[in-house]
Amino acid sequence: MVETSYKFNGKNGELDRNYKNLEVINSLLQLSLENIPLPQIMLRTLNLLTNVPWIGLLSKGAIFLVQDQPGVLVIQAQMGFTEALLSTCTRIPFGFCLCGLAASTRQIQFAAGVDDRHQGRPEGMSPHGHYCVPILFGDRLLGVMNLYVKAGHLRQPGDEEFLISVANTLAGIIARRKAEEARLQSEREFGLLLKNIPAVVFKGYADGSIDLFDDKVEEMTGYPKSLFESRKRKWTDLIVKEDMAQVRTKFIAALKGLGSYVREYRINCRDDTILWIQERSHIVLDLEGRIDYVSGVLFDITQRKRGEKALGQSLEKFQKALTGTVKALSSVLEMRDPYTSGHQRRVTQLACAISKELGFSEEQIEGMRIIGFLHDIGKIAVPAEILNKPGKINDHEFAIIKMHAQAGFNILKEIDFPCPVAETIAQHHERMDGSGYPQGLAGAEILMQARILAVADVVEAMSSHRPYRPGLGIEAALEEVAKKKGTLYDPEVVDACVRLFTEKGFTFR
Repeated sequence: MVETSYKFNGKNGELDRNYKNLEVINSLLQLSLENIPLPQIMLRTLNLLTNVPWIGLLSKGAIFLVQDQPGVLVIQAQMGFTEALLSTCTRIPFGFCLCGLAASTRQIQFAAGVDDRHQGRPEGMSPHGHYCVPILFGDRLLGVMNLYVKAGHLRQPGDEEFLISVANTLAGIIARRKAEEARLQSEREFGLLLKNIPAVVFKGYADGSIDLFDDKVEEMTGYPKSLFESRKRKWTDLIVKEDMAQVRTKFIAALKGLGSYVREYRINCRDDTILWIQERSHIVLDLEGRIDYVSGVLFDITQRKRGEKALGQSLEKFQKALTGTVKALSSVLEMRDPYTSGHQRRVTQLACAISKELGFSEEQIEGMRIIGFLHDIGKIAVPAEILNKPGKINDHEFAIIKMHAQAGFNILKEIDFPCPVAETIAQHHERMDGSGYPQGLAGAEILMQARILAVADVVEAMSSHRPYRPGLGIEAALEEVAKKKGTLYDPEVVDACVRLFTEKGFTFR
């Protein structure tokens, strides 16, 4: 005898059912407001569902999410699973068993009993059926709800509509929690990075006032951070009067050029001591060409100025500080452009792997790591409204975005890296047939590091989600670079990249 769904009689019964459905959704939304971990929210979701009488779910089920490895579901919450079942179902590839099919097809999978689709069956499994419901956030698959029903249960459209509503609600909660976790992690990492570099990172304005990203300004000058941020004191108030003329000259020259500048000057500290400061900054303009803000870093170079012996010690610290500071600026860029958060890290990973595949030395691979991490640093000069624009950009906006390669070169050109970092960054949008920018270089005119970076950049960008389109996937990205190798992309680099994915198991981490 087959199981039938819980019956509601007449119009009032249907209203009662709809009301109880809303109760479940409201309970789930209330859970999302509580300060409890996400796995606990998912477990309580399972409990809510198993207490819905008209579906007749068993007190057994699980919720899986896509975690660190694309194409694999990882169990996050479960109830009623035996050790044998947990061992089988902890990680499920897309397409495997009912949950994997729900993930690969992005459609509900129903089974009235244990059929051929149950590929992972531990011994002694009792008869049962399933609703496996994909958890979708827009076009993005977040996971799958695996719900058990008694063997012989009849498939009901009303049940599925309700379960999809629950899955959509849960998707919003998961996406919001993960975004919050990513934001907090980014803030922690950025704060730790700033704490460990001997420099002050700032955002300044045309009137000489500044906002500061950390408290080291008090250690440097004796004045607290709050004094600057309340505008009771401007940074320009500290500059020694005799140095103001050359400070202004440098700024005006940068404003007439591409906006980057380096200037050295003295400041008066709170205890009447004088420090030498080196400032490395870039002027950011709004769409009307007016000064929006200035981003930069302040180094105390007093010791370097005091003598040759102190210079040798200061240069080593300065180089380390500079590397850390540029990483900090890169983190600021990702905070301004959340849609490409992680892009620079993944491009670096692929570019280094391609370099190794091509036989680069350890020193050359380390140089590529620096290049990959910094390749989009010039986007700090692009207004946030353009970087985060969800729709199609116009020609004027694209022209501004294209300036980032040259802007990155200008920011880094005076740093004595052990490899051509600034030159490579300037060339990473050049193409083999001369159709790239900013200089229209072709063939051998383009550095090998820039050819590697170009392929890694395109493959990562195409495969990842963007605000104006979903991720196209690795296969589409590899097909694109393979189709255009020899015209846009270096054939040797493309072949190495394809080998990594198709033969050597490379994946983005």
